[in-house]
Amino acid sequence: MDRLHRDIRMVWKILLPIVVVGLIYLWGRHHGRRAANAPAPPPWKPPSVREMAHGHPRLFVAGIVLLTGLGVYGWRHYQQAHAVVKVRVVNTTTQEVTLFEAPRNSVFRRTFHTVDGRLVTLSDVERMEIEYPE
Repeated sequence: MDRLHRDIRMVWKILLPIVVVGLIYLWGRHHGRRAANAPAPPPWKPPSVREMAHGHPRLFVAGIVLLTGLGVYGWRHYQQAHAVVKVRVVNTTTQEVTLFEAPRNSVFRRTFHTVDGRLVTLSDVERMEIEYPE
């Protein structure tokens, strides 16, 4: 069953781009044929300064709000990823505890980089406990 599922996913990955390209090709042919039969559009004239200045104030405000929200979201994500966490490494055989501080984004599986630049890799008899800031 798992092999069948994997094969179906592989066929889907190959077939989907082919179908999308084919649909775009057919849409382009249909659109091109329709454009050839359509009357010529009126000549383009550039918008006046007044139209450009007062054309879409809502769109401008929406863009500012979107960019501000995106900036705040990105800044908070950056702050959370680089927050310093307390890492306790506990040796399970001797119950010896060693404390470290590390950026949150440097903790990965059984290794991490400390704030002072040391690379710590845990052995098989050690476990890691992470205390996140609030």
